[in-house]
Amino acid sequence: MTSTTSKQSDVFHLIQEHIWLKCKKDNKAYTPPTYEQDGFIHATKDPSMLIDVGNHFYKSDPSSYLLLRIATALLDVPIKYEAAAPVGDTEAHTAKPEVLFPHIYGPLNLTSITKEYSVARSDDGTFLSINGLDN
Repeated sequence: MTSTTSKQSDVFHLIQEHIWLKCKKDNKAYTPPTYEQDGFIHATKDPSMLIDVGNHFYKSDPSSYLLLRIATALLDVPIKYEAAAPVGDTEAHTAKPEVLFPHIYGPLNLTSITKEYSVARSDDGTFLSINGLDN
């Protein structure tokens, strides 16, 4: 199942902090490490799902993470709402199989980011909360 968006809302993307800081420093659009394998940038429309998504896909990665708020109206590339999909070699998160997820088909332009949030994690990598996120 697929649907397109009219580019009128915000979506969210978890990102390794060091990758995001390099993109901003170099003033370059962002693509995640799994972009070639996946073919798009994974995002989430519902912020209440982000902790589960982080723990499913990224718990074993010890990197510091940020959450990006993306204004879809400011994207330079298409976005489609589709069924959950694997991230790299990690199987899709299927807690809610009826939910469609925003997939961004191209590099994420820096000007589409309206806010950055820090992510709190425990020593074992568990995602605990997103600081300042007002659903």
